[in-house]
Amino acid sequence: MSICPAKFIPREMKTTLIKVYSYHNKCMQGTIYNPFFEKEMVFENVMQLITMIERISDSLFFPQKAMQLRQFTDNTETKDKFSFDFTTTADFTEEFPIATFELEIIFRQNASWQGNIVYAEQNLTSSFRSVLELLTLLDSVLSGK
Repeated sequence: MSICPAKFIPREMKTTLIKVYSYHNKCMQGTIYNPFFEKEMVFENVMQLITMIERISDSLFFPQKAMQLRQFTDNTETKDKFSFDFTTTADFTEEFPIATFELEIIFRQNASWQGNIVYAEQNLTSSFRSVLELLTLLDSVLSGK
């Protein structure tokens, strides 16, 4: 594991804003925004959302990974970990989000994330200990919409 030089990350860049515009059959669509990238990025499913959040953390070097994720194939030389180019057809410019969340990942340990999430419309905060728990929290809000 390589050691990255210590650098300070502004507090506002540690929080990522997730806006969910659609949630049909447990399929989440929306946008994700982090001030480091200066633009909203569209996601059309949960895997894109998780991949984007992981790449944001990799780009910021915060929080640093405690371990490398295992993969069936070794495609590290062909994959640009800072690329966010997904093919999306969704356009949310004319819509209002059904829910907005503020995500702060504090640790990336045991091949998962630990942190806090705020459901902005109700100003409710909850901690999560894994990506599965994070997705369960998101579902608990979105299933009632």
